[in-house]
Amino acid sequence: MTSTDRQRDGRAPARLLPETGPRPSAPVAAGPVSPTPAAVLRGAAAGPDPISRWGGEGGPHCGKGGPPKPRVIGLDLSLTSTGIADAQELIYIRTVKSRNTGKNVEDAWQRLQFIDAEIWRTVVRHGPAPALILIEGPSYGSSGAGTWDRAGLWWTVVSGLLAQDLPLAVVSPSTRAKYATGKGNAGKAAVCSAAANRYGRVFATDDEADAFVLAAMGLDHLGYPPAVMPAANRAALDKVRWPEGIRT
Repeated sequence: MTSTDRQRDGRAPARLLPETGPRPSAPVAAGPVSPTPAAVLRGAAAGPDPISRWGGEGGPHCGKGGPPKPRVIGLDLSLTSTGIADAQELIYIRTVKSRNTGKNVEDAWQRLQFIDAEIWRTVVRHGPAPALILIEGPSYGSSGAGTWDRAGLWWTVVSGLLAQDLPLAVVSPSTRAKYATGKGNAGKAAVCSAAANRYGRVFATDDEADAFVLAAMGLDHLGYPPAVMPAANRAALDKVRWPEGIRT
């Protein structure tokens, strides 16, 4: 798809994100958050940026001095509680909360667009273009009424990131669990506990912990692990299909 094609279908041209320099800013207007990532990229997002908390500086590779650290984002998608971890010199962690507000298809679409726009607020506003984004892959064993909507959310977010030529890696739930705990069948509570103990952080939700682990995997892959990991845990990195041009 060319830049002209993206403009025709409402998607902003590729490479709109800054590659260097200070954190970008966007004008703030009254009203709700724009429901499309293209609008966010044009600076149409509204309202204050809902930062939940900033963590301290990371492990031995995240101290002051030396070359700039790569920016890595971890995304754990959920219809009700999406976790986002944005890691560079500081670790920015937040949860995007949403709920089902109606029964028709338009209400469901608005919900997906809201979550997508909140993710783009993080991508655009909190630093230079990310060196790598990691997103948890689909849970193919899941079932229930929300399965179709979760799939729609996943492809909405993935399509937007790829349309902007952002380097994206998909990590299966078992691979994320293996990196965090050493066991691929570990549940979300075990991953959250292991991440809290290893990184010395308090997570508001399991989704935030999952997102943090994904970001940590990306940093580790790029040579900036937030903590020293056992070899058995790091073996999970070999299970990820990393984007072309990204360090292996």
